[in-house]
Amino acid sequence: MHLLNADIRHYPKILPTAARAILEILIRRSKGLLLDAEWEDLKALQSHANDFKQLQEIKPEGMTTWQTVEITSQAVKAYSGTNEPIPFIQDINAMILTNTHTLTTPVFDSLGISLSLTASRISHSCAPNCCITFSGPKLSLRSLDPIPANAELTITYIDLEPPTPWRQAKLQSHYFFTCACDKCTASILSSESQFPQDIVDETNQLLGAAQRSDPVQAYSLLSRAIAKLESVNPKLPLHAYPSPSVRHQMMLTAFEMRKWGLGLKMALQGYWDIDSKLYPQKWHPLRVVHAWVLLRLLLEVAAPGTFELGEGGKAVDWYLVIWYLWIEVMAEVPKSHGIENPLYRELVGFGNGLKDSLESFKNDKGAEKATRLMQREWVRLKALVDHM
Repeated sequence: MHLLNADIRHYPKILPTAARAILEILIRRSKGLLLDAEWEDLKALQSHANDFKQLQEIKPEGMTTWQTVEITSQAVKAYSGTNEPIPFIQDINAMILTNTHTLTTPVFDSLGISLSLTASRISHSCAPNCCITFSGPKLSLRSLDPIPANAELTITYIDLEPPTPWRQAKLQSHYFFTCACDKCTASILSSESQFPQDIVDETNQLLGAAQRSDPVQAYSLLSRAIAKLESVNPKLPLHAYPSPSVRHQMMLTAFEMRKWGLGLKMALQGYWDIDSKLYPQKWHPLRVVHAWVLLRLLLEVAAPGTFELGEGGKAVDWYLVIWYLWIEVMAEVPKSHGIENPLYRELVGFGNGLKDSLESFKNDKGAEKATRLMQREWVRLKALVDHM
């Protein structure tokens, strides 16, 4: 079941996503589109309604989660004219909160929510062996590691970038369990690279404000956030929370402001120093998507007159850099997304404009020498970025 997302603050006559999802479920049931077996499977999903009732945390919209559930359920009752009682609608609402996945494009832009009666039963792990991707409305479970026979399949329910205490708190407050996966029980708290909590809190406040601001103000806020993180001694790696999110937002802001050099630096640091640590598998879908974004950016850089990177930029053969990255991404996307996914077709189309010149280069230099020359350009690019 898939529904496009809408923000009720911007479109007040459009019901929130959860309400529209409940409406679709009730309408499908009334029209006989949900078979008895599916209906029983749906009702068997955990709702955690009683747990939500106990939560007293006030959300940004000024209500607790359960107060939102109550209002949403009343709206669904009024809109649908259903004979189902309010408590039952509230249960379905709570089920949606805890059992849906974010419906995304192949590059993980959010579209809405997806409710799969099968995927909703997959357990969480902070070191998952699978992840979910979408190709249109089709949900796919992609393996991240070789999985032994009869081993449990796991995914993550949350962002895995933050440290263990944050993850544990998030899982407890939203899914009502304490994670006991290997990552959480390995007593790694002392070995995790963590910024002091006051730095984390201040940086996240600056990041949140930047996401709500115009590009000029966002640039100022993010510059302060990065300076705050870089002031910590000893220096922590770029993949330490919350640095990846701050740098990703700075990349987006830099592009909006046409600060191409800064945007390229943030993108390449993400490729070299962040993604390889957060997503150690080269075929991790998020890592592949980030490399695809970088690939398109590099093509823009290579275009004459786009922007200048000084003498160092002129010394880089950008097309050798692009060829090398395209070969790398093409090798991983069948595992990350599958050859039936639109992203694979996009990459093939992108490569159609490169293949002839790439094959000519390989034939002229020989495959091994061509690879060495492409790798040499990445070394030059790394040196260029390190001095930006």
